[in-house]
Amino acid sequence: MQFWHELAAEMSREWFAANKQRYETVWVEPITALLEGVARELAPAYRPLKLGQPKALRIYRDVRFSADKTPYRPTSPR
Repeated sequence: MQFWHELAAEMSREWFAANKQRYETVWVEPITALLEGVARELAPAYRPLKLGQPKALRIYRDVRFSADKTPYRPTSPR
């Protein structure tokens, strides 16, 4: 959780670029592994359908039409 607190405090592209590998290691890899495990467990219930590859939400925000111009999501969307 420390990463998210630091990101919320910094909110700069330079900080994120310097910490991108950390983001991949502490957030993307573990959450992807968790989602893949859940998908494996759910697959039998959806046997006729093939589930898509699970993915974590992207961290970058689309600020084109937003009043909030911060470049990253500091917390998960509601």
